[in-house]
Amino acid sequence: LPIPSYFLASIWGDEGREVSAFRMISTSLVAGASFFFGVLLIYHSVDPHTFLVSDLAGQLAGKTTEIFGITFGIHEVAFPLLALGLALRAPLWPLQGWFRLFIL
Repeated sequence: LPIPSYFLASIWGDEGREVSAFRMISTSLVAGASFFFGVLLIYHSVDPHTFLVSDLAGQLAGKTTEIFGITFGIHEVAFPLLALGLALRAPLWPLQGWFRLFIL
């Protein structure tokens, strides 16, 4: 859905519509990538690989990962990634207003 929204905003939007459409696409891509990497991190940290909440409940507590030589807990990395992805995609204040909204 970002690509049709891009064309709607860039063709029929208000003044500054090209910049607004580009920012909308950029925000969507950052949000999607952030959420994807958070889910991927959770998926690969549990054994067996699953998304069942009953299986995830006790397995994430003691798991760690190493990023650039620094050891982090899985929950310390995955939760901010998921939260950032959801906050950028949902209309949450103040994150929804940093790119200019358009009126069709």
